[in-house]
Amino acid sequence: MRRFIGDRAFYRRVVAIVLPIIIQNTVTNFVSLLDNVMVGRIGTEQMSGVAIANQLLFIFNLCIFGGLSGAGIFGAQFYGQGNHDGVRSTFRFKLLTGAFVLVVALAVFIPFGPTLISHYLTDGEGAGDLALTFAHSKSYMRIMLFGLLPFALTQCYSGTLRDGRNEAADGREYYRGLDEPLLKLRHDLRKARVSGAWQRRRGLRDRDLPLCRTCYRSHGHAPA
Repeated sequence: MRRFIGDRAFYRRVVAIVLPIIIQNTVTNFVSLLDNVMVGRIGTEQMSGVAIANQLLFIFNLCIFGGLSGAGIFGAQFYGQGNHDGVRSTFRFKLLTGAFVLVVALAVFIPFGPTLISHYLTDGEGAGDLALTFAHSKSYMRIMLFGLLPFALTQCYSGTLRDGRNEAADGREYYRGLDEPLLKLRHDLRKARVSGAWQRRRGLRDRDLPLCRTCYRSHGHAPA
């Protein structure tokens, strides 16, 4: 029976891997919950419209999670082998998968979004103002479509970083071709900031130098 139970080090590693994934998915789903809570304080029709749009967008989220998680299995294997080229290929596949899902989602939601929303609205007792609910749901979906691209890119990067053990060190290795311009820009900005601070400090020293000489003479010392 003991062979089926791991040691503390094993469970510590499992928790270290699982906990960030749980937190990320919780935050992602919690955003939709906050949308419903905040909009629900405005009115029932507004809350119903947001809930309908979130159900349609949740399908996009599932497609992104499923496609990228499948590729992440190979990314973890390549990382364990020390094959960074394989990890980069996996990352490129994630980008292509995310782009494909994004294009399909936009091709469905933009022209057929109102039709899909109307299927959730049925006449009945206590249904409320269906036209107002439809208008709010359509407007909310139109706004949320702008966030699909950042969401897909974030999932590609964060999923690849989770495949590795040392996220801070290996991230530069995986995305060296993409991050080199950004790293160079950050280095130049830091260099310019340090140089500017040094020049300001040197200017203060030169400005205070005559005062120091005056104080030196006032104490009876010969000028240097």
